[in-house]
Amino acid sequence: MSLLRKLEIGFGAATAVLAGGVTIVALRMHYEITVRLQEEFPLLEDLLLGTVRFVLPGLLVALGSYIHAAKDSPGVGRAVLILGTVFLSVLFIVNVFLSLAFRQADLLFWLNVLLPLLAIATSVISLLVRSER
Repeated sequence: MSLLRKLEIGFGAATAVLAGGVTIVALRMHYEITVRLQEEFPLLEDLLLGTVRFVLPGLLVALGSYIHAAKDSPGVGRAVLILGTVFLSVLFIVNVFLSLAFRQADLLFWLNVLLPLLAIATSVISLLVRSER
């Protein structure tokens, strides 16, 4: 396995781990807000939202990079990888322009910046692996 293939799998795995981290940070921040406002914390709803918004696309990127690099199935792997990358990138753009939560540069903002950047880097590496063949 070449260095580029290892990098692709590593960046894909890092994207999935970071997606889980973003979900945990978002849950913690929402919990602190609900405690301050003395409201009920909707754990199940927040877990579902975090899973759909961050974890599933992150897993798509990781799975796509693995299928592309290790299983040597370039079409399916790259399609899954690009799908996860596009979803994370579009979600970030929507969050920046429509969400008031991203008006300040806090930890959640920077994690949300890093998440699509890692996915894009994984996609670029997957294209470099293609040109290596």
